[in-house]
Amino acid sequence: MATSHRDSASVSRVGTTAEWSRLPVGRHEYRQDTVLAVVLAGGLALTTFLYGSAGTYGDDQAAWWVSALMIVANAAPIAFRRRFPMSVALVSAVAFAATQLLRVPEVFLVNFTLFIALYTVGAWCSDRVRSEAVRWVVIGGMFAWLFIAISFGWASPNSLPNDTDSPVAPYVAFSLLNIFINVIYFGAAWYAGNRAWVSAVARHQLAERTAELAAERERSAAQAVTIERVRIARELHDVVAHHVSLMGVQAGAARRVLDRDPGQASASLGVVEENARTAVEELRRMLGTLRSDDDAAG
Repeated sequence: MATSHRDSASVSRVGTTAEWSRLPVGRHEYRQDTVLAVVLAGGLALTTFLYGSAGTYGDDQAAWWVSALMIVANAAPIAFRRRFPMSVALVSAVAFAATQLLRVPEVFLVNFTLFIALYTVGAWCSDRVRSEAVRWVVIGGMFAWLFIAISFGWASPNSLPNDTDSPVAPYVAFSLLNIFINVIYFGAAWYAGNRAWVSAVARHQLAERTAELAAERERSAAQAVTIERVRIARELHDVVAHHVSLMGVQAGAARRVLDRDPGQASASLGVVEENARTAVEELRRMLGTLRSDDDAAG
């Protein structure tokens, strides 16, 4: 139990920091809980009938309608376990105790209903402080009830005498066994619930990190495209500026020698034409690259 408590404390810090909740859940989970409650109700009805037929409580056995009410009281709250986990745990604890006090002939499946209720509190409640408080209340009440029952048993004159060769009196051994079983039972419910919560938090954090990495990859890809565009624009600027400058020089030379040397002027104009054609081809090539990048990004 101490180990489970330390786990719960660490989980509480995680849940509080993240401000994340597993609740509410969707219709699929609600349907699952309803089906589970119906299955448990059927199982409780069967085991109650069989235990009653076996004469578990003899003549002190509860009436059939009391048993029916206790079957509903134990099974029905499970249908709402993920809607109102803490309330369901308290109701299940009361129903569990009432089943025993009213001598309803069922001592098997009621343990599962209470276990599921306590597990759900640990696995689904985001308020870790309240979830621990509710579980401590339920577990404390159950152990108080157990110790009271043991104390009444010890008051019996025939409970402590030891007529066997065993070093421990039979009723003492029986009492210690009951305490040990309850420690294992409630400790398992506590630990399983906390582990389920830790796993859920880990999955949530992993999903968040995955989403952040995907967004970072998109930002990096967009940044890479922008950098490539800047590089292409710079290269385009340099190429076009080079050819335009060369065209300006050749055009000026042709103008100056046009009257004296028409052949030289014609050659200079040919260079101007060639550079203009080259500049246009470079522009088309760069624009084609940019369009390809846009299509890839799209």
